[in-house]
Amino acid sequence: MADEGQVFALIGSAKNPIKVACNEYEGRRMLDIRRYYVDKSTAELRPTTKGISITKDSFRELLNVIEQNKKAIDEWLDGGERERSDDVAQRNDRANKVARLNARLTAMPIDVIHDLWKGGGFFACRSEGGKDVVVLNEGHSLLSALKEVESGQRNVEELIGCLLVSFTRAKNIFQGSEEPLVPEDVIELMDFNWGLYLGALLDPKKK
Repeated sequence: MADEGQVFALIGSAKNPIKVACNEYEGRRMLDIRRYYVDKSTAELRPTTKGISITKDSFRELLNVIEQNKKAIDEWLDGGERERSDDVAQRNDRANKVARLNARLTAMPIDVIHDLWKGGGFFACRSEGGKDVVVLNEGHSLLSALKEVESGQRNVEELIGCLLVSFTRAKNIFQGSEEPLVPEDVIELMDFNWGLYLGALLDPKKK
């Protein structure tokens, strides 16, 4: 038989343990399960208001409930552990996505080069050796328009307007579509149609 005041267990952290102990209050013997804290001035454990004192009858009822429902309780608690693991995985996934986004937003040196290829596309981008490389298609009207801006024959705001309008027209093709859209197809069509619309706006004679 346990002596009065006997401590059966200290569960959890050393600074805020849950103490399971015998206790007596106003002549009534009880099992006390309570959260404690360390008093900074004395370095002693002090009880908080978070806890429960169980009488003899209540203790027996609690034992019966636990014994009869042990499997269900175990499954419920295990499920909570799995949910927390899933939460951790989701948080890690979000953190990785944010890290990748921040890496994309980080300023990097940009090289602009020219190349020639067929098709409506007017540019391509790639990462190479810690820098971004923009490749402009020499077969597209954009390069001629840029030279006209440099020589003062074309207004830079007009060129920006053509870029934005052509982008919007290419994007609007997909609005109201009832067919499922495949991301890779959308990107490919966007690039192609953007180039076509931009070329038509910059050099109407080539329509």
